[in-house]
Amino acid sequence: KTGAVCVDRGSVLHSALMIRRFFKDKKNDVAFAIFPYGTRKHTKAFKSGGIYFAKKLKLPIIPVKIEGSENVMPPGKITIQENQKVNIKIYDKINPDLEVDKIESTLKKLI
Repeated sequence: KTGAVCVDRGSVLHSALMIRRFFKDKKNDVAFAIFPYGTRKHTKAFKSGGIYFAKKLKLPIIPVKIEGSENVMPPGKITIQENQKVNIKIYDKINPDLEVDKIESTLKKLI
């Protein structure tokens, strides 16, 4: 009901096709969120695919840092823990015309 697109992390082709269909269906009315670390676990595996979509669609990237979500719903659990603190910081937008490496390094520093 939210219009979210679920992607199969194990299949780059399937993911690309799903996202392409999403953008085709939405035409010019596009806003999307990508979680480049893809998980609540502490990981260093940054996924840069969202940068390429933003560049292709000429959409600004608005970095958002979310801290503490793993306390609300711990990895591997489906229950929500009440009374947990989550910090959210919204940074200035990044121009999609910058080089991918520059955008990625900026995002990694911020989030």
